[in-house]
Amino acid sequence: MHELGSVQKVIDDLKKMDPIPKKVTIVMGKMRGSARGFEDMFREYTRDTELEGIEMEIEQIPVKVKCECGLEGLVRVTEHIHFVRCPKCGNVADILQGNELEIKIKG
Repeated sequence: MHELGSVQKVIDDLKKMDPIPKKVTIVMGKMRGSARGFEDMFREYTRDTELEGIEMEIEQIPVKVKCECGLEGLVRVTEHIHFVRCPKCGNVADILQGNELEIKIKG
């Protein structure tokens, strides 16, 4: 269910577009949840609406962090979270990428 906020934002943004696109790529950071969960929820919430049937590709962006201890790089995120602890020292690290949410219109 963590993908719900992202799904609602994308739905709201798509409804504002004129015309509503037929094909989109959703760029979504791993901090926002799983691509599969997002797609399943999007399909359910757009059933019987003007957004039903949009062709969607999801580009999932990995999480990259930088920590004061010197660690900088990709970290594995297995669930929806709001912060990342450095795997080296345990401090909360700065998130450099992985929290994106963007709609790209295709074709």
